[in-house]
Amino acid sequence: MQEQVGSVQRCGAAALPALLLAALLLVPSLFARGLLPPDEARYADVALAMRESGEGLVPRLHQQWYSEKPPVFFWAVAALDRLGVPVAMGPRLVSILSALAILALLPVVARGFGVAQGSARRGTLVLATLPLFAIYAQLGFIDQLLALEVTAAAACALERGRIAVARRAARTGWALAEGLLLALALLTKGPVALLFAAGLRAGAALARPSDGARVPGRAGALDLLVLGVAGAVAGAWLLAASRVAGADYVWKLTLGQLERRILGSEPKHHVRPGFLAAVVLAGSLPWSVLALGARVPWSWRAAVRLPPRLAGLVGWGVLPVACLAAIPTQQPHYALPSLPPLALLAAELLSAPIRRGARRAAAAIAVALSAALVAATLWIEHVPGISAFDPEVVRRLAHDHVLAGVVALAALTAILAATWRTGQRPPDAPARAVLGVVAWLAALPVIAWRADELMNASSLVTSPALASAPRIVAPTGLRSAVRLATRLPLVEESRGRALEELVDSDPALVVIAPRSTLEASGLLPRVRVVARGFMRGREMVAVRGPLGSVAAPAGDGR
Repeated sequence: MQEQVGSVQRCGAAALPALLLAALLLVPSLFARGLLPPDEARYADVALAMRESGEGLVPRLHQQWYSEKPPVFFWAVAALDRLGVPVAMGPRLVSILSALAILALLPVVARGFGVAQGSARRGTLVLATLPLFAIYAQLGFIDQLLALEVTAAAACALERGRIAVARRAARTGWALAEGLLLALALLTKGPVALLFAAGLRAGAALARPSDGARVPGRAGALDLLVLGVAGAVAGAWLLAASRVAGADYVWKLTLGQLERRILGSEPKHHVRPGFLAAVVLAGSLPWSVLALGARVPWSWRAAVRLPPRLAGLVGWGVLPVACLAAIPTQQPHYALPSLPPLALLAAELLSAPIRRGARRAAAAIAVALSAALVAATLWIEHVPGISAFDPEVVRRLAHDHVLAGVVALAALTAILAATWRTGQRPPDAPARAVLGVVAWLAALPVIAWRADELMNASSLVTSPALASAPRIVAPTGLRSAVRLATRLPLVEESRGRALEELVDSDPALVVIAPRSTLEASGLLPRVRVVARGFMRGREMVAVRGPLGSVAAPAGDGR
């Protein structure tokens, strides 16, 4: 028992520096901005509907069954709401707490793989400063919670493997815990959760044979119990959901989702094969360059037959990303559950000397990216693709001196971290990488604060004109944000409906639309502009008719 307590204490000490650093970087984002439409607002709206209706078994959105995602993430947001956390803050808080919990678990995972304590401590710092991990930890998306559940399930599997075969009761207990965690993962994002558990086993199966050596993560008879528990719990919820929402809901959530993702029937998510792998490499800079440049013995044979302590890490971290990168629909956050093992792999590689070329390449990338971001801030009008934003948004960003100053300070810190030399000693590349990445991550909440009004339509949805409106029609991506602000039972959808007919149908009706759309239709001079704001860089206005009424001038609201 004393040995186990000491082991837990050592794991906690290994994670503490990364936890403190991550908390300092992530917590300010809770207060820097509001909900970002459409995803964060949609998820908060689903949780609010659970609270309002008292029906928590099956998610609802806009008074209809929400068949895009299972319920666990929404249960978590609703639970935080019961504890007094504003529902608009709930999705981001779930992501932040999940990220911190993953960092706390990582030394336990490292111990299960047989990774040295020094590499475990280094791995937590690498993960905390992986840009892809840290950025999505500040977004209220579902995948960070999924990553926590996958990591916790892997930790249970590894702890089970460390226990002697004779201790059947203890091993069965860990198998039951893993099955319950995988069930939560299935009810968070669906069958994709099993891909990461399968990757762990597949990687372990490729381990280099070694006399008497334990292979962490190797499949065993108790895995059938794990799958049975996960399937039973998830199946029980599906059965109950079918009784409440119907068999069609269950089909859409399961087989319908697989068909849309694998066969690519969602054109808006289509990307080229390999996109996700490229995102992982780019989103892991500069760690990916430094790790790939480590001086480690390597051969094709060694790459196929890995050491036992690394095989499961490679399987969990690489195989799922490779599989997901082959399907037509890919999003960057799909890779989040693979980042913890990739961070440990990077830490193992970084324990070896780093080639001078890799150090110079990482420094050059840091300088080039920092200089490019400063240039984009100073000459934002000339950035490719910026024309998709409203001209007033571009003007505000171009004249925001606080934003320019924060970007310049972060860039200067990153450039100094990459290039500054002290004496004749070779530069400590990992320490410089931490400093450079932290400089940019610390700037993100300030950047989000300065751009908040231009991205999340807060000034529009909180307008008194909307609060008193009995009926509101809004674009699809803005409906949830409006409903959260007004608490109307339903915000109607404007898609497929003629704006002229809408504003002419009811004097009390408020219609929200892009200003450019109203100008193109010729409606703007003939309606009253009652509120305005921005959503994702486009100006949105709320108008009220009917046509032919005494309208405010076309420029009203500017």
